[in-house]
Amino acid sequence: MRKTVTIAVILFIILAALGYLIRIDTLIVKINGKEVFVQPVESKTMHIRYYHSVSKTFIDEYYYLNTKNDMIITKKSIFSSQGGAGLPEYGKLKYAKDGRFEMEMSRPIQRLFITVQHQYPGFFYYENKILNLPSYTDSYAQAEVFLTKTAISDYIAKKVKIYERERKKR
Repeated sequence: MRKTVTIAVILFIILAALGYLIRIDTLIVKINGKEVFVQPVESKTMHIRYYHSVSKTFIDEYYYLNTKNDMIITKKSIFSSQGGAGLPEYGKLKYAKDGRFEMEMSRPIQRLFITVQHQYPGFFYYENKILNLPSYTDSYAQAEVFLTKTAISDYIAKKVKIYERERKKR
């Protein structure tokens, strides 16, 4: 009996240590400092769609996730208005199939910041998941998207925290 308990304790310690030592590439979205999305990186692409408050049109931006150095690479922006506040000024411009403009680029960033306003639509797409960004705020918010290496134990704790917060909202 004593030997069984000792083995169980040793296994628990080993599993706990592995949960802390083994790190996974993780994509995280925070809104006003709270994590609302935590996902292991499987797909290497993500997409955001937002309504531009000045041009009054939708903009679609596509990104590549480089997990080697935790960088997000802006690959393409598709928009209706050429010019205006906050629209891209660099890259290879061409016409998209739907009549909008398409700007191809390769711009690395460590963190993507998105201004979220409740009155304007904005969406974050990753794999089969869609976040309606304004649903996380009553007014104005700052969304932050980034890649990081997360210990498995921390990842599980983050997922539980998000689940509990979402459960309370219902």
